[in-house]
Amino acid sequence: MRIIHVFIFSLLSNFTMAQNFVSEKAEIGKVGQQFKESIIKKDSATFYSLFHENPVNGLVF
Repeated sequence: MRIIHVFIFSLLSNFTMAQNFVSEKAEIGKVGQQFKESIIKKDSATFYSLFHENPVNGLVF
């Protein structure tokens, strides 16, 4: 009986974990898209903001 409870618990916890991955995957995709666009447009401010939290001024890409 205990094995059944453990199996059910692990099955249900797997479903709840899968919901978090969808939102994280969307966020990663958004950052990847910003990265690609900043390289194509040669937008150094956007490029550096992906890697550095503080404002970056006067850098040339």
